[in-house]
Amino acid sequence: MASRSPAVAKMSHKILLWGATGYTGQLVAAELAARQPSGDQLILGGRNQERLEALMQRVAPKAK
Repeated sequence: MASRSPAVAKMSHKILLWGATGYTGQLVAAELAARQPSGDQLILGGRNQERLEALMQRVAPKAK
């Protein structure tokens, strides 16, 4: 993996994952949450609010 330049390393990013409650979306959400640099924001999107909340508790239980 290429290292980030100093300017990019200081930036925070918002990452939107739409379809997070599907099979592939759940795998990607878990991987993004595990590799998320501090300052970045993971946003999960989908059609079912209950499934999104359950997924968020599994992949990022400390998130708001």
